Amino acid sequence: MYFELIQGEAETASANGLAPRPAACAGGWQVTAGGPVPGIVLLQRWVRLDDREAAIAAGTHSFCNGRLGRHEVAIYGASPAWKAARQELTLPDRAVYELRIQRVLNGYTAEAARVMGESTLPLLQAMGAQVVGVFDLLLGAHRPRMATFLAWPDFAAQQEAWARLDVEPRFWRRRDEERTRLHRRLFGDEQTLLLAALPGYAPRANFGVGA
Repeated sequence: MYFELIQGEAETASANGLAPRPAACAGGWQVTAGGPVPGIVLLQRWVRLDDREAAIAAGTHSFCNGRLGRHEVAIYGASPAWKAARQELTLPDRAVYELRIQRVLNGYTAEAARVMGESTLPLLQAMGAQVVGVFDLLLGAHRPRMATFLAWPDFAAQQEAWARLDVEPRFWRRRDEERTRLHRRLFGDEQTLLLAALPGYAPRANFGVGA
């Protein structure tokens, strides 16, 4: 299965510019912080990349209506970290969504997934986060990268959790160990976007993907 992440500028951050929701769309959000406002983030789910090409040719792909303006597209696959941190929970109403895209040290994709799934994500879950999806970049610029979607009950919970994580001993001790062993950081530059689900585009838990 393939996941197509689309980040774009928009004429207006509303569902009107994107409706009707295509069957392949796993979620759609407006950017509230961390990127262009108004801005749109879409996640498409494809069984095969040929299905994506067919949707583009038929004019049924989400960006075919031309409302996205300039946009960036990348193709991701499910990360082992997603399976490790997976929970079957209902997403909160009016959730604050967070998308984090992180560079990963070349040659250490497997270790990054292990650390994310066994350490970082469980810590965030204990602080109130719900893991919606975790992906490894397959096609796109600046590989390797990981993309993580989180859902929070509100903005205050998101801010408090990251403030706590930055001083969490288990987190910074692991980070220091990585620097000593690898002579650089396992996770490099990152982009963080805060998102609000567009009406009619709210994702399902785990993006509807079965265990």
